[in-house]
Amino acid sequence: MTLGFSTKINGKPNYFPEKIISALQLEGVISIEKACELLRDYPLLVDERLRFIDTYRTAIENYKPKGHTIRRDEHNRWRAGMDIHPVINNRTRNRFQFAPVIKCVRVQDYRIGYFPEENYPCPLNNIHVYIDGNVLSDAAVKQLAINDGFDTVADFFAYFNTDFTGKIIHWTDLKY
Repeated sequence: MTLGFSTKINGKPNYFPEKIISALQLEGVISIEKACELLRDYPLLVDERLRFIDTYRTAIENYKPKGHTIRRDEHNRWRAGMDIHPVINNRTRNRFQFAPVIKCVRVQDYRIGYFPEENYPCPLNNIHVYIDGNVLSDAAVKQLAINDGFDTVADFFAYFNTDFTGKIIHWTDLKY
């Protein structure tokens, strides 16, 4: 199934395609040589830092890998074993599949709940993140945010800024 990604969030580059390629290399899904080839041939490369890096191998080592994505899935379409076609510019004539077809390793239920601030004196205490029905600790939320491709927890919560129910779609062995 096609899985579309943006290259920017709130006007800021997110480097999601590059981070996904890095994760695929670390998981052994693709070789370092193939990962370097994908980055070299990626025509819409967002990361301007690559112009100043000696090798694509060094670039891959510098990315924080994106090992999953969080999506709405009202019809429960995502399941382990499905093919994932990672693309940018989905449903446009500029559609581009930036990585090879990969397998969905697992799917986990995800929910984020915001509660009235008057009940919680600290702003972050009014947010609860649940995976498979279990509330995550602050440390686990930080790891979730990084594994989902965000640089900080603040960036993660700026994007997921309202109640949300969906699925975590994994293409690596990560599990919460």
